[in-house]
Amino acid sequence: MSDLYERIDYELDKRGWFRADLCRETGISEGTVRGWKRGSAPSAEALYKVSQAFGISLEYLLTGENHQKEKAALTPEEEKLLESFRSLSDKEKNAVMSLVKSLQGKIYPVL
Repeated sequence: MSDLYERIDYELDKRGWFRADLCRETGISEGTVRGWKRGSAPSAEALYKVSQAFGISLEYLLTGENHQKEKAALTPEEEKLLESFRSLSDKEKNAVMSLVKSLQGKIYPVL
């Protein structure tokens, strides 16, 4: 198994994804991804899609270096919040930001 595929496998495990999840996110066939496990070389376009799906740099995916550049993966809750925020008008976004700023730094009891 190649180092590249080991990094892909690591990123899958880290997110609790299966190979099918990666294929769904990237549009790359499972047969193609299986081929990578056996040592076939992915295209540059495929590598880019994989790095975007994982939120990691191409450099890390290819070399294993500069892992600190990895973007923090959003939780499903954060993704839903961001999607909702993006659907708001500018006025509504400003209201949300005002609310967030007013909540920052305050301590609330755990419910």
